[in-house]
Amino acid sequence: MARDFNGTTDFIDCGSDASVDGFTAYTFACWVKVDTGEYVPLLDKENFNQGKSLVVLANTALQVRQTYDAGVALGSWNTTAQIGTTNRAHIAATFSGAPPTVYINGAAVSVAQNSPPGTTADSGDGESLLLNGPGRLDCQAGYCIWHDRVLTAAEVNRARWWGRPVGGLKVYHPLVTDKLANEGSATADGTATGTTVAAFATPVVRPGMAMMGMGIGW
Repeated sequence: MARDFNGTTDFIDCGSDASVDGFTAYTFACWVKVDTGEYVPLLDKENFNQGKSLVVLANTALQVRQTYDAGVALGSWNTTAQIGTTNRAHIAATFSGAPPTVYINGAAVSVAQNSPPGTTADSGDGESLLLNGPGRLDCQAGYCIWHDRVLTAAEVNRARWWGRPVGGLKVYHPLVTDKLANEGSATADGTATGTTVAAFATPVVRPGMAMMGMGIGW
């Protein structure tokens, strides 16, 4: 199960709070299946052009954006690999200085600079953490993470298979039910505009399921 977004009006606003602001190092991650490729920030903190975001491009490549120098310069990097519109993919982006590291299905992929960054990353506080907005992607998404440090490759892979890769996550929204309360430690409960809970098969094993004989992975 996951949240299904209609591509026009649906999004989830997790608000703005000191506990989700000011991340100078960070990780975005989620499972997603894109129905229609668009130029849309799937995960966005601050503002599409003035903050931090993980964008799905029209060709279903990914783009990481980070503003610099108090919003003067927007650095962005595109992946050369694509996630496609027929397969479910686990995607993650980590940043602690240019360039970012981007993962698709647990494997780091090459990124190419799209626009040059400035010299000092802008924390860009004050705007909402948005899931699928602004712009609105036609997709299903779940197991969304926003955290205040760079997850290691092993932790990103753990997020892929277990959903929750580490203890103490700042923001964790599984979205496998209609519950929108943040399961992380930050103040980031979601408010949904539209969206429905829909079938969405992923290999994520929920806590205790493996010990119940339900296996791990597909």
